[in-house]
Amino acid sequence: MSEIRVDTISEKTSANGVAVDGVTLKDGGIAATDGCTITTADNTETLVLKSTDADAAVGPLLVLRRDSSSPADDDLLGEIQMEMENSNGSKLDVISVVGQAKDITAGTEDAFLQFNVITAGSLVDVFHISPTETVFNDASVDRNFRIESNDNATMLVVDGENNRVGFGTNPGRDFQFLTTDQTDVSIIAANNQYAQLLFGDPDDDNIGSIGYNNSTNIMEFTTNAAHQWSIDASGNWLPAATDHGIYLGVSSATAANLLDDYEEGTWTPTLGDTSGNNATLNSSYSSHGYYTKIGRMVHAHCYIIVTSLGSASGSALLSGLPFTNTNNNRAFTSGTVSYGNNLNLGDGKSLGFYVRPNLTNGYLYNHNSSDGGATASCAEISANGEFMMSVTYTIA
Repeated sequence: MSEIRVDTISEKTSANGVAVDGVTLKDGGIAATDGCTITTADNTETLVLKSTDADAAVGPLLVLRRDSSSPADDDLLGEIQMEMENSNGSKLDVISVVGQAKDITAGTEDAFLQFNVITAGSLVDVFHISPTETVFNDASVDRNFRIESNDNATMLVVDGENNRVGFGTNPGRDFQFLTTDQTDVSIIAANNQYAQLLFGDPDDDNIGSIGYNNSTNIMEFTTNAAHQWSIDASGNWLPAATDHGIYLGVSSATAANLLDDYEEGTWTPTLGDTSGNNATLNSSYSSHGYYTKIGRMVHAHCYIIVTSLGSASGSALLSGLPFTNTNNNRAFTSGTVSYGNNLNLGDGKSLGFYVRPNLTNGYLYNHNSSDGGATASCAEISANGEFMMSVTYTIA
């Protein structure tokens, strides 16, 4: 093998310079003080950087170094360009990667990296990394962002034209999930914190919310920046204030349609006369009257067993209803006596009951087939009489 060694090749003054078909440099490197062009007429490798080191350090290494004697913020550090010719034969930069120094202060240095791609004839920012953010499509081009998973080509899609986001699908809504199985969205917070879904507008970004209190296991609902309803740990639906309720049969809050109360409980009836003399009742039954209150409507029931009339005489008055009847003349309300035993009513008579306005008592009433009826007396109830009474009335 022949070998030519030349210590120095000096520049020729002729137009052709020095022409060498092939050069092998065994020691040192090449330092060029002007631009260089490497041309190939085919698709072979145009430039190869090869490292034959066997260690684990980085190699080969390509460095773009901005070696300035007066560096300044926002200096461009280097650029990699890809060019093409268009259909008119014009040469265009179509892809570039640009680096920039944002802050050159020692100890707080910041840099910027930007990827540009020609789109509709203009080189635009497709993706960049700045000291404070990483941005895709900062140029606001109609360009979708898509991530594939193992078996879903649309695992995450940002629709650039319609401003929509889809998970598992090309979105047909502003925010859309699609799976072929159950869909779960988890909002996780610490054991003593809230996990919340917030709603709002540009002026107030959390004026509404659905939140789960991990300390109490209570789900809370907020509208107009105020807590309104809760579902407690046992599944009970609770209002935040006593005036909260459900409006039935209307499309707006109309007071007459407000259902704001439900209550169940017991009450203790007393049987006596208008002078305040009370009969003795079997406590096993008389102390277990019950009622149900829904809104303004009260349904009360009791079972009366008399063991002694004592001093009670005259008109029989049943007292102790759990709520006061409405205070107007339309509030007279009749009840029913569905069962009676050992009553001293006489033939052809039946027992009834009515509640008087603005009171918690009512008279027992004696119906008969001849004169229509009259207030029943304590004697007609008798010293060992018993009956069951039910009445439904309204309150203020």
